[in-house]
Amino acid sequence: MRRNLSELSMLTAGAGLLLLFGLSFYQPVLDVSEVEKYEGAEVNVMGVVTGIRNSSSGHVFITISDGLKEVVVPVFNTSVGEVDPACLREGVELRVRGRVQWYVYRKDSTVIRQLEVVPGSGGELRC
Repeated sequence: MRRNLSELSMLTAGAGLLLLFGLSFYQPVLDVSEVEKYEGAEVNVMGVVTGIRNSSSGHVFITISDGLKEVVVPVFNTSVGEVDPACLREGVELRVRGRVQWYVYRKDSTVIRQLEVVPGSGGELRC
């Protein structure tokens, strides 16, 4: 009886450790409206593609929205080939894993801050 209880305790402890280990990798999927408060962090975000802009250098800038806010997802020319072409259409629901940051630039005499979720590669976009 004592041995069975000891084995059960060890089995339960092991299962608990495995569960905690698995949960440490879980990241919830955020709405676009929630992204700003995670500046500097890596997040999973989901939104609907509302705009796509191709640059002359081969980069693709995808705008996603949740109806309240929007964020830009820059896909650099080295990663564009990894993106499923079906994801590059307006109206498609897109899930992105990337780092939240502000991109600051000048347009004419105005300083513009644009919120971005920058994926590590094109493979971090799913539709």
